[in-house]
Amino acid sequence: VPHVNRTDYQLIDISEDGF
Repeated sequence: VPHVNRTDYQLIDISEDGF
């Protein structure tokens, strides 16, 4: 997953974390 604006990436970051 490419690094986009943290505002939108926050949701993706959580999914990638295993949540």
